[in-house]
Amino acid sequence: MASGRLLASAGVGVLAFGVVAFVAYRSSAEAIHRVEMEAAALRAQRDSIRAVANLRDSLRTVITATTDSLRQRTDSLRLSVARIEAGREAAERAVWHLRDSDATERAFREAYPEFAPAMRVTQYQDPGGPVLNYLMLPTNTTRSFIVYRLRADSLELVRDSLLLLDTLNVAVIGLKDSVITLTRLNEDAFRIGFDSASAAFERLRADFETLARKPRLGFNVPTLGGMLAALGVGFVVGFVVH
Repeated sequence: MASGRLLASAGVGVLAFGVVAFVAYRSSAEAIHRVEMEAAALRAQRDSIRAVANLRDSLRTVITATTDSLRQRTDSLRLSVARIEAGREAAERAVWHLRDSDATERAFREAYPEFAPAMRVTQYQDPGGPVLNYLMLPTNTTRSFIVYRLRADSLELVRDSLLLLDTLNVAVIGLKDSVITLTRLNEDAFRIGFDSASAAFERLRADFETLARKPRLGFNVPTLGGMLAALGVGFVVGFVVH
């Protein structure tokens, strides 16, 4: 009787041991879930990068259009300044080519109409010299000529500074365009590389899921604890049954 219980317990223990240790179906659901989560995170990163890149492209389009408009206005103003300077130089040459006293007087009256009422013309001759025509003005009017000279000198300095500033501005714009171009090239290269890596990951993920979803039979090597637990369960069940 005791030997029968022992054999029954041993048989049930061996059966439990077989259930635990031998042929078992191994599922990869957790691994598949982990890969799916990683793929979802990568897709989110990819979509975020694309959204930022598209936003930057839109901003570049707006900035480029605005920049082109400002450049057109700048070029128009630059041409206007060049025409003004050319006109001034031509007018100066015309003044220096005045040979007739009457023509000089008329030009002076046109240039300074505020002094015309106070102007007087007279003649003076040095002993033994030719007769010269002179324009006379009140002494107080000389202050106006001093102010005009100061203003003219100041405007010339401002003009030269503005021309230098315009030259530097053109150089800065050229450098900014180069930086923007390089940045765009780097972003395009990064986007292409990221898309390529994302596509490669998707292919590997699909291959992994295909392999992981296939049922696999394998031999699980039992541990000492598992063996003892299985035998213990077997003896207890055998003892209770008998």
